[in-house]
Amino acid sequence: MLHHLLRIYDYEQLLGHPAVGNSWEVFVIEQIIRESTEFSDFFFYRTRSGAEIDLLILRPDGKRWGVEIKFSNAPRVSKGFYYSLKDIQADRGFIITPGSETYPHKGAEVGSLDWFLREVLK
Repeated sequence: MLHHLLRIYDYEQLLGHPAVGNSWEVFVIEQIIRESTEFSDFFFYRTRSGAEIDLLILRPDGKRWGVEIKFSNAPRVSKGFYYSLKDIQADRGFIITPGSETYPHKGAEVGSLDWFLREVLK
């Protein structure tokens, strides 16, 4: 719907549009919520100083996961994300990218949406 309203009709137009990052973020959040364990809770977290987590997942087992979503295969993640993980005492931190590589990054795990849905949420 968003792409239609923005008159984005194909993938090439989407890649050149300033809304591509926001579109990717919303898509990822929708997919995670749809596939998550029943009784999980989901939040956006932001401090007064601007540090934020795109998606905070509170799992039924009491675990707290912080998810940052970047439309880049070489994501630049702000220090605020890592500060926020400490603030909420996150059990795990994730950075979801459109790429296919999975690797650790400063105490978080970087990976694709497919990896997150199949391997992490399973």
